[in-house]
Parts: sequence; structure tokens; C-alpha cells
Amino acid sequence: VLPKSGLSDSEVTAILQRMRKINSAVSPSTEGLTDKNHERILQFESEAAVGRFLNLPDYLRKLIDSGKLPISQKHAMADVVLALEILFFAPIRMKNLSGIELDKNLIRHRDGYMLVFKSDEVKNKERLNFKLPPETCAAIDWYMKFIRSERVRGETNALFIGEDGISLKAQSTLANQIAKKVKEHTGLKFNAHLIRHVASFLFLNKVPGGHHVMRLVLGHKSVETLVRAYSGAESKSAHALYDGVIRDLRTRHAPVKKRGRPVKPSAPEKPD
Repeated sequence: VLPKSGLSDSEVTAILQRMRKINSAVSPSTEGLTDKNHERILQFESEAAVGRFLNLPDYLRKLIDSGKLPISQKHAMADVVLALEILFFAPIRMKNLSGIELDKNLIRHRDGYMLVFKSDEVKNKERLNFKLPPETCAAIDWYMKFIRSERVRGETNALFIGEDGISLKAQSTLANQIAKKVKEHTGLKFNAHLIRHVASFLFLNKVPGGHHVMRLVLGHKSVETLVRAYSGAESKSAHALYDGVIRDLRTRHAPVKKRGRPVKPSAPEKPD
């Protein structure tokens, strides 16, 4: 409790600021999974759900290539195809996704595409660099040739183009279209803002303890954020991995059976 007198307003303000800083340092972080996001993440414990989700871009692209969709639906669905394809391998924030510009963020090189964001373009001021895999590069080439070329109405570097054919597509519009198509074709309750959580959950389930890898992928400044948010998400996989190591060691060091004679179990050797 601050004294009622003896301090100037500026001194009181300075003390309060220091108290807030101390409180934020020692209080549990609220960053990570809310109850609602946790429920949505749990959908991805199902292997079938993961399969439907990760294969959705290919499925939607086949619908587009069939030529049966009206032009407006075709363009909107194509945006979802490319957005998801990029998010799977470059789990970036929606603001960065919808704001991708050619030659600035999406850069063509001899082996495909690089996706880069300078520090002043990223929420936590950490530069992001992604070398996109061949299948994502192929999806970009397809999109540029058959979709974006139909929509451009003037000089623009926007990857995802708005209704005027020049400006960047609105972040909220793209996010809503992604959520709608994922729900419609997979049954999953998903929004694009959840992609970084989903990416971490899927990776850490397969690679328990791989927080440092995800820190680099997501561009977090410290690994503590990931540990706080996902320490429980990987416990099942961690236990399975541990069980597998112990079972493998036990099998590898089991007594060798001699033909026709069962081997009597022997006591473990005592250390010297």
C-alpha cells in the first residue's frame, strides 16, 4: 500500500509502474491455451481429424480444378487452399498471412519460394524466414497462374487480393473463409488464429520435448512460452516414447534362448 502523503504524482506513477513490472514477471502467464482453444485443440488428438485437416487443400483444389464452381466461389476457395497450404508449413499470424506481398514477403528463388518477414512486420519483433517445401511452392505457382491472374485489375503486389482487384484482402474476410471451409469439409471447429497452437500441438505430440524447434518455427523469443502452454499436451506422447525406449532396452538385453533349452532367468549383474 502506498503512503497517502509525501510522494509526488510522478513518484507514485513510477512506483506503480515498477510494481506492475514485478507483478507481470512473477504472475503466471495467460499466454497460451484458453479453455475454448484447448477444447478445439483436443479435436486434433484424432488421427482421422488430422488427416482430414492436413489433406483439405488438395481436396478443395480438386473441386476447383473440376471447373464446376461459380467464379466467385472458385476464387474464395482458392484463397483458402493457398492460405492453409502456407500455414501448414509457415504457421504465421493472420495479420502476416493476409498481408503477404510478392517480392517483399514471398520471394522467388531458384529452388522455390522463401517467405520472409522483417522484425518490424512481426508482433514480437522477431524476424521470420521460411523456405517453403516443394508442394507448397507448386500450390503457389498454381494459384498465381490460374487464380490470381484472373483477379488482378491493376498494379499490385498483394498475394491475396481484395474485391477491388488491387488492395490486400481483408484479414477478417480471409479468416472467416478459412474457418467456414474447414468446418464445412472436415467438421472441425477451427479458426486461422489457432494455427500456431495446432502446429505446436501436432509437432510436440510427435516430438515430445521439441520446444526449441517450435520456438524457432514460431519465432518466440524464449522457449518458456511454449513450455507453459503445451507442457501437458505432449505428456501422452512423452510417456509412449519413454515406454518404447525401456521396452526396446529390455528386449535388446534379454537372455538369448538356446535351441531346445529354455534359458533360466538370471539376476541382474551387481555393480562392482
